[in-house]
Amino acid sequence: MSRVGETYPRPYADYVLLERLGSGGMSEVDLARKVVDHQSFVRFAVIKRIKADRSADESFVRMFRDEARITSELHHEKIGTVYDFGKVGDEYYLALEYVAGIDVRHLINVLRERGQRVPVRVALKIVADVLDALEYAHTKRDTFGKRMGIVHRDVNPRNIMISIRGDIKLIDFGVAKATDRLERTSTDHVKGKVSYMAPEQITGQAVDHRADLYAVGLTLHELLSGTSPFFGLNQVQVLHRMLAGRPAMPNVPEVSEVAGLQRVHDRALASSPADRYASAAEMASDLRAVADTLGGLPTGDQLAAFLSAVDPELTHRLQAKMESYARVEITETGEITAPPAPELDAAPLVSDPHGTLAEPESLTVTRIGVLGGSVVLASLVSAVVAAAAVTVLLVGGYLLFAGGHQGPPDEELTVPLPTPPPPMSTAPVVPAAHPDPAPAAPEPHAEPVPQPAIGPRPVRPVPPPAPPPPPDPEPEPVAPVAPVPEPVAQPVVSAPEPVVAPSETGLLNVNSDPKGLAVLVDGEEVGITPLRGYRVPVGRHTVGVAGKSCDRSVTIQKNANTNVTCQ
Repeated sequence: MSRVGETYPRPYADYVLLERLGSGGMSEVDLARKVVDHQSFVRFAVIKRIKADRSADESFVRMFRDEARITSELHHEKIGTVYDFGKVGDEYYLALEYVAGIDVRHLINVLRERGQRVPVRVALKIVADVLDALEYAHTKRDTFGKRMGIVHRDVNPRNIMISIRGDIKLIDFGVAKATDRLERTSTDHVKGKVSYMAPEQITGQAVDHRADLYAVGLTLHELLSGTSPFFGLNQVQVLHRMLAGRPAMPNVPEVSEVAGLQRVHDRALASSPADRYASAAEMASDLRAVADTLGGLPTGDQLAAFLSAVDPELTHRLQAKMESYARVEITETGEITAPPAPELDAAPLVSDPHGTLAEPESLTVTRIGVLGGSVVLASLVSAVVAAAAVTVLLVGGYLLFAGGHQGPPDEELTVPLPTPPPPMSTAPVVPAAHPDPAPAAPEPHAEPVPQPAIGPRPVRPVPPPAPPPPPDPEPEPVAPVAPVPEPVAQPVVSAPEPVVAPSETGLLNVNSDPKGLAVLVDGEEVGITPLRGYRVPVGRHTVGVAGKSCDRSVTIQKNANTNVTCQ
């Protein structure tokens, strides 16, 4: 929440703070613009600063300085830039590049709510650009030629931005590992988001750049399926699922030959780092080879056109807001003159201009903690690798996962791509109606997305969902899997709820004061406030807002609205 007495706009160092974008456990983030005499130069930036109650904590200050030093060394077109690092009074701040657009988490959520998924070529473009950024960071050398050994450790859809110009940016190196960090992570304290950690990272083992490639594999899986393979699972269940082996690749009906894509997916998500790609560049090369069989990766202009098709008013909203803020002036006496803000839609300006506004959640996992709170880790690993258990797991897991995300069937969101003459049309077309494989209540909020056409293209329906498995597996809201065999001991977890069919969902609406805070459903970030019409499987769920002590258990009913407000 905002600090007492804070108003907008107001001067701050060499900037004018314009509005609060978000607040998390460690930092607060504001939209700002650079102050230059006579307003002859306008540069928008994101000001990130340590929260007041954390500013006296030396470990947080060292982490913040590490982030500034590491990120300031990175100068790559696909990595968010650091403009400045400074101090106002006792408060450190970072001035970061402002990416006018949306994050990939928001894109996935919007399309899922419409019964659609990110087109395969767009998904490959996003992942390939992230891999380019990681290859640069992983191999970066400092001013003295010393390899920095950077590992991002928090690659996930919230930290990948798509600008309205079609640029892909990897952001937020706040918990990055490097050889010269001031703040060292203890061996029993793991940093990052649990549902995007590599197995070696979540169990507190040594981590190198291949942990980032595992996170990229999970991001690719989510882009292709529309949901995380660990959605709705708690930390113990995520650990069990990881030790059980990689999730099966989602069903991608628009790709006729999936062997190449399957190899990339499976290699990136190998449990052992030795079985993964040796570098981000190698994985990017294989992804581009897959894309070539589908017509190649979209260009930046085509990606911008796709984003405009998803949200035709996004560019207008951003331009109107920025033009208004560009007219904010500071007089010689320090007074601020600001024109009235334009009347805009209720839709958010951006999903999350700084990715993960709070420092990513940290999971403390001591060896004793894993043994006592979950199950004897050594026994679990031994059981999983036993021949009989592996056979059951692979056969059952493949059959149950093979269906992928079986929500309402969707057509491919077409991206304008190069075609032979005649020139491609730019006239918008209306997507084909969804076939209805099973009785389900209509979704009045879902509207077809106008798309730039690339010529007629048949729409393949997604096969109907497989019958639900026996009421034995762990809860998985979208893609249930067989339970992990545990012949030695049972984990200490709450009793699983019945698996919910994908069509049985309700709508969740979340508000907060201030707006722009991350919404968490069962510990997974699903968007920012105000959140409208987010589809959640029926049943009991824990809903909270980052930075607020308002976590509560709510019951989602089929086709009904559930409202949550955090003040």
